[in-house]
Amino acid sequence: MFHSKYLAILVFASLSTVANCLHSQQATTPANQAKWTAPTEKEVAGFVENLLQAINEGSTEKINELVDWQAILDRAMRDTNAPKAAEDFRKGFISNIESERGFAADLINAFRRGGSYTALNVRVDKGYGKTLFRLVLPENGGFNYHDFAVVKQADGKVRAVNMYVFLNGESFSETIRRAYLLAAAAEDKQLADRLSNEEKVFLDHSEEVTSISAALQSGDFPAVVDEFEKLPAELQKQKFLLILRFMAAQKLGKDQFAAAVADFAKLDPEDPCMNMMSIDVYMVEKDYDKAIAAITNLEKRTDNDPFLKLVKSRVYEAKGDNENAKKLVIAAIKQDDLLLDAYWSLLGFCLLEKDHAKTLEVLKTIDAKFAIQFNDLRTLPQYKDFVASDAFGEWEEYVKAKPKTAEKQ
Repeated sequence: MFHSKYLAILVFASLSTVANCLHSQQATTPANQAKWTAPTEKEVAGFVENLLQAINEGSTEKINELVDWQAILDRAMRDTNAPKAAEDFRKGFISNIESERGFAADLINAFRRGGSYTALNVRVDKGYGKTLFRLVLPENGGFNYHDFAVVKQADGKVRAVNMYVFLNGESFSETIRRAYLLAAAAEDKQLADRLSNEEKVFLDHSEEVTSISAALQSGDFPAVVDEFEKLPAELQKQKFLLILRFMAAQKLGKDQFAAAVADFAKLDPEDPCMNMMSIDVYMVEKDYDKAIAAITNLEKRTDNDPFLKLVKSRVYEAKGDNENAKKLVIAAIKQDDLLLDAYWSLLGFCLLEKDHAKTLEVLKTIDAKFAIQFNDLRTLPQYKDFVASDAFGEWEEYVKAKPKTAEKQ
């Protein structure tokens, strides 16, 4: 399941994750943007292949070559006239290029520790190539989705020029923009005249917003809710503040959480961010039907991601409905026969049911599909009954006949 701790990292550390490679890319001018064209689906698929290969190789340089961070930053700085603030802001990003908090380094680190980054679709929409990725962090660290906007640039290369982050509830450029507006406002005295009403209200109440953010980071959850309720109504409708209030409310009991959900739902009842944040809370409260509904809403926004069937399966399992939990695992495998987590879940059900023949079958399937060297099952308590069965003897003969591999799981 996803963890709200990871959400907090995303909300408050987003600015440090986009600093990579600014030194190696030229600023994206309007003239350059005019030369952007929509890539074909085949070209977007090539972007996906190159990104996954770069992660597999552990190359931050190749990852960052595939993302036009300058274009993202330029979009965040649109409609402003604050050259000193802009220069300082860019330098701040450049100072973090080699940071371990960088986007590319984060992906590589997650992959090396056993996480995964999976492309779910490739499409072309409104002049952009699009590709949705699922990020699953290692050690039950949670999951997230990144929806890249991709273009073909003047040099013929296909690069991402923005990315919608599900747990942030917005694109990278919009997350960055709020921070930049605070920096630019002191220098650009006419800035407010060029902003939307939503951004004007944000700047007018920036001190209150900063106070709410600080209270959340310090763990003063009642203060977050109290300060949020003092904000003008139009500011309370802004998603990033609804997220901060939501994160605090889930620590303050059912009534506060229900109120936060209700207000967020007025904006969009199927918002991926809200539904992702709700799952763990509903699980803790044993409100399994609402957890299932939240996952169903998320499925609608993720092209029916088979991984979410596993998340839903765990809800049914907690509910005591192993029959439907197992059916969901099998459905996930039918949808994606390379979803390793689904096979481990199926193996768990086989062990629970003491179906030794099926356990053997699933073990062999995992071994055939994935580069895994199994530990001695006799040392694992959950395999006790299987080890005592005739099927285990077949497994031992199967293992002896195999060439050895280097990786252990």
